[in-house]
Amino acid sequence: NNEGCAAVGWYVTIVLKGVPPTFLDVFGLCRPLVLGSLLRHENKMSVVHYTLTRTADYLEPIKSKDELVFFCGFRRFVTRPIFSEASMRSEKHRFERFLMPGRTSVASAFTHVAFPPMPVL
Repeated sequence: NNEGCAAVGWYVTIVLKGVPPTFLDVFGLCRPLVLGSLLRHENKMSVVHYTLTRTADYLEPIKSKDELVFFCGFRRFVTRPIFSEASMRSEKHRFERFLMPGRTSVASAFTHVAFPPMPVL
C-alpha cells in the first residue's frame, strides 16, 4: 500500500515542526539541509565486509579490534573491525593483526547493512 507516499522523481515539500527558532541562528540559511532515507533492509544488522586500503600518511599502527569511526554514505558509526587479507584466489582469508600501509585488506564488523556501491571513509 503506497497511499500517501511520494513517487520516484517527485519534488516534495517537507515541513519541520517543533524546531526552535535558535536553529536558524546556529545552522544558518546559507547551507543546505540534506535529508536522506534508508532502503528497506538498511535498518537491519549483519556482519558487513569493507575493502580498505591504508594510506602511508598515517604513521600510527592500526590493530584489529581497535575502535574506528566509519563514514558510510550518510551514516557515521563506531565499530571494532577485524582485518583479513583481501585475496580472491582462495575461499579462506587469513586474519591480519594490523592494517598494513599500501595493502588492501578486508575489514569485517557487525553493523548496519549497506548496499554497494557505498563509499567508506
